[in-house]
Amino acid sequence: MTQDDSEKQNTRGGPRVAVGIGLAASAVMTVLMVALRFALDTPSLPELMADRLTAITPVEVFGFILNRLQVGAKPILFAMLLAGQIFVGAVVGIWYIRYSAQLPFDDG
Repeated sequence: MTQDDSEKQNTRGGPRVAVGIGLAASAVMTVLMVALRFALDTPSLPELMADRLTAITPVEVFGFILNRLQVGAKPILFAMLLAGQIFVGAVVGIWYIRYSAQLPFDDG
């Protein structure tokens, strides 16, 4: 990494800025996705993932979780998938700040 690249990276901010940007972007994306889900009456990505997860979960494990959580099992799974989606956004923000100086973007 050259000195010019390190100066570019320093102007982009540190890990806290990266996490904040990633969290903000993924939170906005999640809110818009949920809003579009209700506006268009179509399943969202976390709902599709939840359906797939429940289909591949062994029956014994699914039964145990369902007995413990009862009616709260599906909303908790959906909330966990939304939180995971936001967490992935934070990780992508860190990754972008770390490696964006190496990407072939034109700054001019």
